[in-house]
This record gives sequence, C-alpha cells and structure tokens, in this order.
Amino acid sequence: MALAFFCTAVVFCFVELFGTRMRAGRFLVWRLIIDCLICAVFWSAGLAVTGASSVGSAVSILLLVAVRVGSRIKVALLGEPVVFSDIVAGLNLLKAPQFYVFALPGYLKLGFLLALPVGAALLIRAVNLALRPHLEGLAVFLLSVAALTLIPEEKLAPVPDLRADIVRMGMPATLFLYWRRWLGQADMAPPGDGKHGDADHGQRPSTEIVVVVQCESFADPTRLPIPAVDRAMRLPGLERARRDADFQGDLLVSGFGAYTMRTEYGLLFGRSEEELGFRRYDPFLTAMRDRVYALPYRLGRAGYRTFFVHPHALSFYRRDRLMPWIGFSQVAGREAFPHVASPAMPYPEDRAVAAYLSHLVEKATEPSFFYAVTMENHGPWPGRSARESLASYLGHLANSDRMLDELRTALDKTGRSYLLVFFGDHRPSIRGMLSPGEERGTPYVVLRSGGDCRRAQPCEQALTPAELHRLILDLVMGRMA
Repeated sequence: MALAFFCTAVVFCFVELFGTRMRAGRFLVWRLIIDCLICAVFWSAGLAVTGASSVGSAVSILLLVAVRVGSRIKVALLGEPVVFSDIVAGLNLLKAPQFYVFALPGYLKLGFLLALPVGAALLIRAVNLALRPHLEGLAVFLLSVAALTLIPEEKLAPVPDLRADIVRMGMPATLFLYWRRWLGQADMAPPGDGKHGDADHGQRPSTEIVVVVQCESFADPTRLPIPAVDRAMRLPGLERARRDADFQGDLLVSGFGAYTMRTEYGLLFGRSEEELGFRRYDPFLTAMRDRVYALPYRLGRAGYRTFFVHPHALSFYRRDRLMPWIGFSQVAGREAFPHVASPAMPYPEDRAVAAYLSHLVEKATEPSFFYAVTMENHGPWPGRSARESLASYLGHLANSDRMLDELRTALDKTGRSYLLVFFGDHRPSIRGMLSPGEERGTPYVVLRSGGDCRRAQPCEQALTPAELHRLILDLVMGRMA
C-alpha cells in the first residue's frame, strides 16, 4: 500500500511540475509538500470508498490532468487560470451545459463520452469488499487533511496574485491556498458615517426613477480587435447617449468573456476587488454577508421601491435567494418573459426587457429603483466559423443598442425626474476572433432627465464598477449637483 502511494505521489508531482517554470527555494519545498498532501487526500479517498489503491491513484492523477487541461482552455478563452471558486461554476454545468461545453475541443468531448462507460466498468471491477483497505484509506485521508490544516497559508499567499502564485506554488497548491485564505477572510465593517456612509435612512430621494441596466456582453465595436468592416459598425443609440450623458466612458471590469457576477457585485455593493481580497474571484459566494452595502438595501431605506429583473433562471448565482435578501422588494425572472428559444434567439430579447421595464416605470407611483440584467447576447454565438459567430454577436449587439434608445424614450415620456445607467458586464469571447487581452473596458453611460455634458465635472471618465456604484448613490441622493 505504501509503495502504491509513493509511486502515485511521484507521478502526481511529475505531472504537476511538467512544463512549468520552477523556482528553487522554500516555495518549491512547500509546493512539493502541498502537492503530496493533496495527492494523499484524493488517493486515500479513492481507497476508502472502493478499497482499491489503483482507484485512488487514477482519481488523483486524472483530477490533476483535468485541472491542468481545463486551466489551459480557460486561459485561452477568458485570460485567467482556474481558481477555487470555479468549482461552483462547474456545478452550474448541470443547469446550463451550453454555457460551458462549447469551450471543449471536439476530441475532448468524444474522449469524455467514451471514458464514462469504460471508467464505470473498471471502477465496478476494482471494488474490494475487504474491510481493511477501506479503514486504511480513511486513516490516511484523516491524517492528510489534518496535515493540510497546518500549512501556513497566510505566509505562502499573503495577498491575491494569481499568476505569480501559480508560477511559484503550482496549480494544486494555489487552489488550496486561495481556498483556505477565502475561508479565513474576515468580514469588513459595515459602511461608516463618512461621505459614502450609512446616512441614507430617512433621506428624501432627489430622483424619482432610477433604472440600472447591466447589458450582457455589451461592447463598443470600434474598440474591439475585429476586422475593419465590422469595427466600423455604428451603435446610434450609444452614440446619442454618450453625447447627452452626464457621465460616460470605460467601465473597468476585470473579467473577459465571463464572470458577470464580478461586475454585478461591484455595481450592487460598491466594494472594490482590493477590498474583497480573496473573495474577488466570485464575490456572490459571500454576498449574503454584505447586505448593508447593497444599493437596493440603501435605496430602500431612503424610500424607494426596488425591483430586480433578469430573464433567466434566478437560481444561477443563487439570485433567487440573494436579491430579496439584499433589499429587492420585487424580483422578476424567466417566468416574466414568455419566449420560444431558437438558434438565432436562444434567450429573451433585450427589447423585451426594455418593454417590461417601461411598463413598470409607467405604473410606478412612488420613487422606484430598477436593476435589470439582460441575457440576449449571452454566448456561445452560433456559426460554422468565427466570422459567422461574430456576425451573430453583432446582430444581438444592435438589439441591445435599440434597447438603450427605447428606454430613454420611455423615461422621457414619464415627465418625471430619472437616472438611467447602462453598461456592459464584460466583452465577448469568440474563439478564433476575440481573445482576452489587456484592454477589457466596456461602455457605460449615466443620463439624467434634462441632463447633458455642460457640467463642472468631466463628462468622460473611466470608472470601476465599485466607483460607478458610488456615483449612482451620490446622484440619486443629491450629493452631486
């Protein structure tokens, strides 16, 4: 048994180190220690469940290979290696496989389908009913877990620096260290009594209607590295909005092609990624703790009725539980948008969301806050080639642009004071056409009834999602003329 684990650990470390940049010193020692302990956890788990050390060996090595291959695919599509919070995204695969399966090369899909029955047959054949190996596996598992709790994660990963830590510590150790740091990170104190403090209770709203639209994959074609003929595409609604905006510019989002929830969290809660620390990779996992920061909570205390609109399953990112908890008094999901999916239009149209919001605005009789998350331009985009996929994306982008125009028209018709904020959550990722790069900004516009750019503040400025959150609060509560 000991020899079987030793051989497995050697192979595990070889696979983990193969093709990576190793640095001698204490980090390499810690890297190997953590690698061996992680290998022991999965090896012993396989042994404890099946009684066969061969199953433990296969589980350990195959999991490592899967993580490394998955990380390479993710870097190519999204510009970011696998992080510990991607386990939750993996669970979403069961809810909407179309969001993820398209990223896998054809040979991997075929290999996976073939491996399932073969693996199941081998697993059944390998099961050992003798009690001793199961108990030995359990003992090694408990000892390995106990040893991992002694790892000084705060010294090995003092701050989030994903790429540097993967170079120093390797993928398995970095996943483990970041998970431990995430678990141990303390909550921040609630907003104080400073400029952006919790001074909203009882404060009379200065704006009657507030509409914030988080538009899926909304980007400016002129800023995308696409063929010149496509880059010349005009978005007349965005152009007019920019001319009339009080504020407009680049929204400095961190994700590319995914991670809607990072942008959404920044807008809703106003906490920067620096403040979030190790929670930055999926801040929705701990968002239930941050209720007092949330826009709907704070605007609700100031007298607003609050509405959340998303034409998709609210179970994604647990929005069905989160949104009511953070202060949205009404939540509308997929059921509010009857839609027959087709290859050309798999999700409810953005203009349908505009019509729904316009109806709610028209019926509003008291100060109201609406936050909408659209779905129409969610990938993958159909096409036999990257060029066809791009054409599909641009067609949906034009609809998003019309949505912006229609919302402005509907708000102007009310004759009431309003604030409209419209922004893209991230740029699209299209294999063979749009790949992750350093520039990731998306457009945002902030428009007020009767507003224009003739103001003391600069009209154009780049903002992070957290900064846009604070700007919204200042404008709504009359802190900024």
